[in-house]
Amino acid sequence: MNEELTSVICALQDLGEDSTLPKSVRIKIDETISVLTQHGEDPIKINRAISELSELSESVNMQSHIRMQLFNVMSLLETV
Repeated sequence: MNEELTSVICALQDLGEDSTLPKSVRIKIDETISVLTQHGEDPIKINRAISELSELSESVNMQSHIRMQLFNVMSLLETV
């Protein structure tokens, strides 16, 4: 696993530890982390993770600061 992907996983873990997040969002973040840590080709894992985070960020109940953090993580993923 490359260094950029490791930093994205750390950012997601930090985000997932936010106590203000709804449980469903934390579960989705954990699922995204597991996608990124699976064996396989990085481009496929990254596209799947971006898709899941994009879907998550479209939630109407999402707090704006959490949505911005998700966008930042997606931006990091796009540069990997």
